[in-house]
Amino acid sequence: YLSRRLGLGLSEWEGRDPAGLEGTLFEALLYSFPNSASRPSSPKAEGPALRDWFDGGGVLIGRPRPGTPCRLGVALKGGHNAEHHNHNDLGSYVVAVGSMAVLLDPGAETYSARTFSARRYESKLLNSFGHPVPVVAGQLQRTGREAQAKVLRVDFTEDEDTLVLDLTSAYPVPQLVRLVRTFVYSRKGLGALTVEDEVEFTEPSSFETALITLGRWRQEGPNRLFIWDYEEGVQVEVKAEGAAFEVRSERIEEDAPVKPTRIGIRLAEPIRRAKVTMLITPLPPGDEGTLRNGGFEEDTLGWRIPEDGFGSLSQEQAASGQWSLKITDRRKDAGSDITSARIRAGAGRYEVRGKYLGVSGDGIGIYIRFLDAQGNLLNPVDERGFIAPVGSLGGSERRWRPFAFPFEAPKGTVHLQVWIHSYTTARVEGYLDDLEIVRR
Repeated sequence: YLSRRLGLGLSEWEGRDPAGLEGTLFEALLYSFPNSASRPSSPKAEGPALRDWFDGGGVLIGRPRPGTPCRLGVALKGGHNAEHHNHNDLGSYVVAVGSMAVLLDPGAETYSARTFSARRYESKLLNSFGHPVPVVAGQLQRTGREAQAKVLRVDFTEDEDTLVLDLTSAYPVPQLVRLVRTFVYSRKGLGALTVEDEVEFTEPSSFETALITLGRWRQEGPNRLFIWDYEEGVQVEVKAEGAAFEVRSERIEEDAPVKPTRIGIRLAEPIRRAKVTMLITPLPPGDEGTLRNGGFEEDTLGWRIPEDGFGSLSQEQAASGQWSLKITDRRKDAGSDITSARIRAGAGRYEVRGKYLGVSGDGIGIYIRFLDAQGNLLNPVDERGFIAPVGSLGGSERRWRPFAFPFEAPKGTVHLQVWIHSYTTARVEGYLDDLEIVRR
């Protein structure tokens, strides 16, 4: 059935009698399909296709063309709101830059009795509020098979994929005449996704759309948003026809592994007809050998700083600019765990440089991880599985002083990564700023 339904072309297996299969459903599926791992790989095997279009489910996956500068991929969803393990998410989408989903559908909550009850869609992760889809006249999407994203048009080319969905039936709003969402995924340059909503009412009504992220964001100027998560980010240019718009954000708090942020883009006044367009483009990658945001002036872009109290961005001290990284370690059983984005760099000799202002204690280790093309760690490890720091910081002079720690990246290195870890038994407080990697 799966081979026929998904067009897998496994004719030998399509003719099998299901009555002859034994064991669980999982075992039947496992043993009924050929073992691809036993087939020798072809040296001419191609990578993933430019796109996968699942017309039955209204789902489009768009990928960059290999060998081009494009760094942005997308997943776009139509379908209906009575699917298995359903979320009310018609018109939802994911935007990935490199290996990071910067804009996304946050996924499910932790299952509870509410999840499988009549109260299921009270959850902001399961109803449409927690998805990057419109809120129409104050109403979220409804549940049921009648709420469906009707595919009006698809158009696929080497450079551009277009998917047009009619979302009108998703909203229980009598005065809603028409709501059409158009996705245009471009592979030109670094890549882009345009999301355009056209809405029409019989009487003035409110309208808003949204972006969902696990990262952070800021607004720069009236029409531009920057959104980033660790080492990747996007710029969003917003254009509204019919009324001005305002931006409001809310952290979605549910019993779930993640706490996403919903960035609402709301028209400032009721309208009869409007068009809202968002042009989403990736931020350029960091230059080869460059530690991104080593001065911490771009918030957390390029850094993973856990919310554990050991590390934070601070304006209390700064060697340059307004911000620095503050380390506060008052525990004897744990330490800071702050990681930079990966830095494109090969084998060779380098230095990690920066400035440090010590307040008290010693024991902030500066580590450099060497990663190969698959992301495997190339550093030697001791019998405990630990890597050695390239240098250590401390002191209580309460003044900025420079430091430089040399290191050598081994053969096979494709990326470097800075790890700032206060030793587990250390108690230390200090500030770091103006970090950089320099080839020697």
